[in-house]
Amino acid sequence: MQTLGLQTRESLPAAINLVAAASALAAAYLAVGGALLWAGMISFSWGAPLLFTLETAGPGAFFAGALVFALNAYGLLTRRNWARRLSIALALAGLIMSVPDVSAAVVYVQPWRIVRTGALMIARVVVLWYLFQESTAAAFGRRAR
Repeated sequence: MQTLGLQTRESLPAAINLVAAASALAAAYLAVGGALLWAGMISFSWGAPLLFTLETAGPGAFFAGALVFALNAYGLLTRRNWARRLSIALALAGLIMSVPDVSAAVVYVQPWRIVRTGALMIARVVVLWYLFQESTAAAFGRRAR
């Protein structure tokens, strides 16, 4: 069956749609952040949760990050295996980069920061677990490696 030039397969798993939506939201967040930073309305730290210290490079880093997340969302929705692997890399990078933040929150006894950062770490672990599943890899037409 053909639809708008794309060959349709069974529908995407709901979790892939959620990961794609999160990636699209991150792209929008960074694009808006880049525009506001360019206008001088926000500080560099606005991009810290997603850019992992690259936010100090200025609005260009925000726009580049937005492009990466937007391409990832598109790739997931069109079942590109590179997008599944990019999602794995982004989740793993986010997990690794959040360790110092949650550690500092524990040392300084900041319960809200512990909960916020810990919840993001758990979400990234769940995304990693899901993307490494054989059934998820099969949905992208590949075997998990």
